[in-house]
Amino acid sequence: MATHVLRIWRKACKRSYDWCFHYWKNQYRAFLRYFDIYGGPRALLRSPYVHVAVFLTVGCRLRWSPSVSASDIAVSVIPNLLGFTVGALAIVLAFSSAPIFKMLAQDGDPRSYFMRLTVNLVHFIVVQACALIVGIVGKATASASIDVLALFFLFYGVLITVSAGIQLLQTASLYNQYASLEEQGNRVDQPKESRFSEAHPISEKSSTGVDRETD
Repeated sequence: MATHVLRIWRKACKRSYDWCFHYWKNQYRAFLRYFDIYGGPRALLRSPYVHVAVFLTVGCRLRWSPSVSASDIAVSVIPNLLGFTVGALAIVLAFSSAPIFKMLAQDGDPRSYFMRLTVNLVHFIVVQACALIVGIVGKATASASIDVLALFFLFYGVLITVSAGIQLLQTASLYNQYASLEEQGNRVDQPKESRFSEAHPISEKSSTGVDRETD
């Protein structure tokens, strides 16, 4: 009898665990996939935007006014930047059915230019969301250490907005090249997509400005 009750209890615990942490597992897997396509810790450590953000954070803290709170600045600035990045991602996904984006998908390659573009925009959202959360926590706790972290995320969040613009400019350049080839007419022995790839190969650079090594 005791064994039967114990078995039922274990099944109930397992079901409760699966029910509670099922969505956590999904989010964790999605985050790992995003971070892997982005480039992982190496891409962050080699990013010039991270380097500049660290330099600016250290420089500002050396002469920081006690009456100024980085958390207050982050809470007031980041929401507007976050709205810009979310809008850019929405535009990219809205036009994803266009022929140019089908070509940028590179036959469903999991690390295609289209996936890297989308992941980079997601990265901008993640960083700016972290900056906003850290800013709110720093404002609520009035902690000096959290205020320094909020200052770093604030600088990084602002800098990668520039990176987002550059990424969209690269995509616009690809579309412009594609359109110019379309105007030249189709060759009989070579499809348009092939000529586009030869004339304007897709860069393997991420938004960090660092060449990614492919395995």
